[in-house]
Amino acid sequence: GRLPGLDLPIELGGSGWSTVDMLEVFRHAGNHNLNLRDVVGAAHGRPLAKSNSAYAKHVLNDIVAGKAYVAVAITEPDAGSDMRAMESRAAKVENGFALSGQKLWNARLRQATHVVLYTLASNGKPGARTTFLLPIDHPGLQIVDEYAHGLTGNSFGGLKFNDMFVGPEYLIGEDGDGGKIFNEHFTYWRLMQSAAAIGCGEAAL
Repeated sequence: GRLPGLDLPIELGGSGWSTVDMLEVFRHAGNHNLNLRDVVGAAHGRPLAKSNSAYAKHVLNDIVAGKAYVAVAITEPDAGSDMRAMESRAAKVENGFALSGQKLWNARLRQATHVVLYTLASNGKPGARTTFLLPIDHPGLQIVDEYAHGLTGNSFGGLKFNDMFVGPEYLIGEDGDGGKIFNEHFTYWRLMQSAAAIGCGEAAL
């Protein structure tokens, strides 16, 4: 199968490889070049498999074909992986949502065709988060470049958006599902990054 689709379900055009098998793939990638961790598997496009929207399915098809790469934007200037400190927000408006906020310390935004963006949920439930899939050139979405020592060949920076209109077709899951989507995806993703780091360390030794 194609490398980007290795860890996507077979019914979506992927190869359906198990987590255990993917750990070895990521370890092998890190052993050769840590940047290869962004070549094998669907990366942050994996949550799209949980969406029923036609837009998400279209992007998934492009990921499998090697035509799309999805970055993720969670961290903020004052909020790291602690989603409870997130300030970016979504407000329900006519025919969609208005998103406002800022993201920082996000990788590969300049290489990405799309980004998975997390905000506070518009439903007002305490602690609830919402997840959106946006094209990287979505109107109102501004990339802010930063420099990170050692990340040669890997863009790094953040996003700014203020009252940016987003239609309902860009929603992943339901309003308020962001926490569940984050936990499921990053339980997998942190394992893969650990495997890649182990492979990189083995090569260094």
